[in-house]
Amino acid sequence: MENESIHKNILQSMLESLAKIRIEKNGWKDAEEESAGTQVFKIAESLKPFYLYALNFPKNPLILRPDVLKSDTEFVFKSVKKHGFFPSPYCAIEGEDQYMDFAAFMLEFSILYYRWASIKKTVGYSWNLNSTAKEIARKAFDFLYKSDYYVEDEKYVRWGGATKPSRIGKAGIREYFTDTYFTAVIIIALEKAIESSALQLQEKEKDNVRNLIKKAGEWIADRSDRNLLTGDEKKTNRKLIYTTWGLRALVETYDLQEPKIRQLTKGFIPAYLDAVDLASAEGSISITQEYLSVLSAEYDTSLDYEDRSSWAGILLTLISLSDINDFQTLLETSGYLRIQDKVLNGLLALRDTLTDLWYKEFLILSIHAYLSEALLNLQQGKQTLRYSFEVTSALVARTMKEAVEDPRILKLMQQVFYEKLERNASQRVQNDAMEAKLNKITT
Repeated sequence: MENESIHKNILQSMLESLAKIRIEKNGWKDAEEESAGTQVFKIAESLKPFYLYALNFPKNPLILRPDVLKSDTEFVFKSVKKHGFFPSPYCAIEGEDQYMDFAAFMLEFSILYYRWASIKKTVGYSWNLNSTAKEIARKAFDFLYKSDYYVEDEKYVRWGGATKPSRIGKAGIREYFTDTYFTAVIIIALEKAIESSALQLQEKEKDNVRNLIKKAGEWIADRSDRNLLTGDEKKTNRKLIYTTWGLRALVETYDLQEPKIRQLTKGFIPAYLDAVDLASAEGSISITQEYLSVLSAEYDTSLDYEDRSSWAGILLTLISLSDINDFQTLLETSGYLRIQDKVLNGLLALRDTLTDLWYKEFLILSIHAYLSEALLNLQQGKQTLRYSFEVTSALVARTMKEAVEDPRILKLMQQVFYEKLERNASQRVQNDAMEAKLNKITT
């Protein structure tokens, strides 16, 4: 219960600071370059944590002003309805390309909104966005489900970053731009769509989606190289992000996967834990941004595309492992709790003590969507965490420095100090009274 309260308090404080930024800046503005587009993806990412919180704590008041939450949500829905899934401002070149991860995000976001909308009447809100949310959910689902946008053969299904997963090169050979990260986020979203009341899929559609997820799971698992997942057809891209998201997708869709893929998934876990442990020891935990390669329909060369999940994505994957009963014995013998504690504590150490926000030299809004989901999963008690720190002189120095710079901590210290003075003074009065009484008796 104590850990749950800690997670909830951090989350609530973080959301209060984000809401303050939204009101003071009259928009969701951070250090990302302003673009000519709507920045709709960034806005949607910024809104998601508030709906996650509202859904999990329906009796609590909304942290973001209801009129702002409604208007921003309407803006996101209208922009997607009109312009599709162009991921402004994260694409390097603005154009007509629509990106698969934004469609996957909007499928999850509209389902999330619709779930919250199903209870909002009991807490006094009626925004009449339900039909729009259903429309966007269907638009996103159909976009991901469209066979022209993925590669399918007898054994596998996989997606690229945009609507063009492959092309015929100059030598007449087909070049693939399919990608583990994009395939992973898509099947995570599709799994949520199967039983969603926002979509109400027909049984045939559900079966087809389950089959796509299974075949995509086989492709992801087959990206393995020494029990870590690579990112491409040729298994040459070995960034840790591909194992992070590929493994999470296999875990999130575990019940739908074939027994062979479930067994392979278990085999990836020790190698992934070792890789995370090594990465946290070598480069320390930080807010980083990965760049993925996406084939544009408009340009001959592939484009760099920014992922924002950073170490928060790693934490989400680690947390998801504890949800599968089949993994429990394996986790107990693989140093799982120690590694997860190290990642969590490392991320918490990066938090600004005045705002409870995370920065990479400057504010980046998108990271908070992943962090808030991780904190909620921890708060919901999906596992019991042990908080362990290696107490070094550097850690002690940093802690003391933060303490004297944080007015909230100073206020608590002053309160404790004054209470101690009062207790000491009271004790002295009692001692003096007792001494006087004893003197009177002896004389």
